[in-house]
Amino acid sequence: MNEKQLQQFVRITEAGSISGAAAMIGIDQPSLSRNLRALEQNIGAQLFYRNGRGVRLTSSGEEFLGIARDFLDELDRLRSRVNVASKELQGTISIGAVQFLGENFVPQCLARFKEKHKNVTLQVTGGGSGIIQEMLLSGRIDLGLLYDAGLSSELLAEVVLTDRVVLLGNAEAARAHGIADCGRIPLSRLHGLPLISASRAHGLRRALDAAARRHGTALNVVYEIDSLVTARTLALKGEAFAVLPFGSLTNYLTLPDAFGAAIVEPDLTVSFSLVSPRNRQLEKGALELATIIRRQIQTYRRDLDTLMRTHGIA
Repeated sequence: MNEKQLQQFVRITEAGSISGAAAMIGIDQPSLSRNLRALEQNIGAQLFYRNGRGVRLTSSGEEFLGIARDFLDELDRLRSRVNVASKELQGTISIGAVQFLGENFVPQCLARFKEKHKNVTLQVTGGGSGIIQEMLLSGRIDLGLLYDAGLSSELLAEVVLTDRVVLLGNAEAARAHGIADCGRIPLSRLHGLPLISASRAHGLRRALDAAARRHGTALNVVYEIDSLVTARTLALKGEAFAVLPFGSLTNYLTLPDAFGAAIVEPDLTVSFSLVSPRNRQLEKGALELATIIRRQIQTYRRDLDTLMRTHGIA
């Protein structure tokens, strides 16, 4: 018994004759009669009474008609579901993000993407800009969100966010160094302050060092730390002052023992780019994730601007 036999059986009942069904289906009458006999032999029951005017269902045929129609309807529904599923995105999309954005921004993008594409596996890798660049160039990840400074020419980069650079420290330590009343601190005032900064390969450190060279400011970096958690913890303990993006500090500047000031004269900012390999075309899923990132980061940028004004850092 197969789907074709069941469809032909239903057509015969609709036409009321084998000859009429043969014309509907586009098959010769003898072949349709043979297929009907094979079906009856398969189920072990006569399905039609035959007469000169056509055919009519036996009691077994009437019962079998309901079963056949249910089966064919279910088969159509199954095919429809499979067809829809085959059009849905599947597979794996991988993204690398610097810790700041991995903590504060990327999760909402992933959640928005999964609302639409539940069959896609999303892989997220954290790390410094150098590591993420290497992974992009080697094809291990599809997209990157990283500091814009020092990007390889083999990568396509689109600046999606610019953030203020802020000095974070302990309030008592700030008083001891005479900067407690500074909501905005000139770059030159960093001279002599014990600083926590990222390692020299880090995009934020590149931006800081370049600004210091241009303005003749000698920096006293006593800790080189790429981990935001470690840098923030040391700074709040009063060990040194951490130089970090404002967006990585939004939950810390309200602490009673925290000191924060925007670095100005010049205004020190860092840019973050959405990056992909220049020599590799992105698949549909990665392109859609990139679109979601662009849309969501506009809202994120507005939220940061509001918080900066609240903290007097804008």
